[in-house]
Amino acid sequence: MAAHEEVPDYGRSWAAVVLSERLDAATAAGIERELKLLPSAGPRLILEASRLEDLDDHGCEMLVSLADAVRERGGRMAVAGARGGTLRALTRPGLRGRLALFATVAEAVLDLDDGSAPGGSPA
Repeated sequence: MAAHEEVPDYGRSWAAVVLSERLDAATAAGIERELKLLPSAGPRLILEASRLEDLDDHGCEMLVSLADAVRERGGRMAVAGARGGTLRALTRPGLRGRLALFATVAEAVLDLDDGSAPGGSPA
């Protein structure tokens, strides 16, 4: 029996990643791996954050850096489903306008698919 090798799907331009518990270096590395599988131009990335229990300043900066990297490639990133303390952390004054926030993944998909400028509003 032949060994199974993971082969990237070069035809896809979207990725959705579910975040849970804490956003840490290992989680960020997993998101970056997903991003590398997307096309170099115009990737779309959605981070589903409803299960994210804690988001500190370092986690917020990781998300902003990731969003900046996606934008540099001509793509768009959205955070969907943030609640409670996570939503408060993402909507503090220093982060306003730096991340596209949506109440649901469906709303994020619709916005990212329409080709308009990054937007969205908190839940």
